[in-house]
Amino acid sequence: MIILTTYLDSYKNRLQAVTREKQILETRYGQLVEEHQKLKTRFEDIQIKHRSEEQQLRQYRLNQEQLNQELLTARRSSEQQLLALNAKSQDALSKITLELNRTQRRLNEYERFTNGLLHEMIRRSIQMNDILKRAREHQRQRESFSMTLPGYDTAMNTASKILNLTQDDLDDIMSTTDESFQAHSKPDNSDKNEKIRQKVSKLLVSQEEFSGKLLKIFSKQLDEIQEADRNLSTIRNT
Repeated sequence: MIILTTYLDSYKNRLQAVTREKQILETRYGQLVEEHQKLKTRFEDIQIKHRSEEQQLRQYRLNQEQLNQELLTARRSSEQQLLALNAKSQDALSKITLELNRTQRRLNEYERFTNGLLHEMIRRSIQMNDILKRAREHQRQRESFSMTLPGYDTAMNTASKILNLTQDDLDDIMSTTDESFQAHSKPDNSDKNEKIRQKVSKLLVSQEEFSGKLLKIFSKQLDEIQEADRNLSTIRNT
């Protein structure tokens, strides 16, 4: 009986130990299951994140390829535009150069015309002054002959009718100072005329507006010619 009791107590103790061990194992199992579930969840999260990153990487590569293609297209378009712009610029530059050359030629023609016109006006002014001097000399001669030779004017009028000559022609024939006059026909104001030419030349190459000054110079030359012509007409009508 004692042996049986001892055996039962031993068995009971062993059962309690097994029960405790079972509880420990169950608790450990629950912990392992929980850890497994956490690891599984974490693994799934990692997989999702990995797939997302792979998708993002593929999208990035696709975007990169599209960007490279767009850059290549833009580069080719820019090169074509630059080539077209360069061609247009060269064409425009050629046209501008041609127009500048034409403008320069016209300016040169205007300058030659201005200088030529000034030269002609000065020449005519000198010519008119020479004729005026000659006419005044002839007038003095006629007045001198009229005073010293009675009937001189009547004789000259008769001669002009017979020979069909003008009074100026007779004055030239009768003048005793023609040779001397021709020898000294250079105008006294040659320096003045040269200064006028130099002034006009400087105005034409200057950067300032010179139309008013140029007009003033030409107007003065015209006034001198007109004045000489009026004086000459006055002398011839006396």
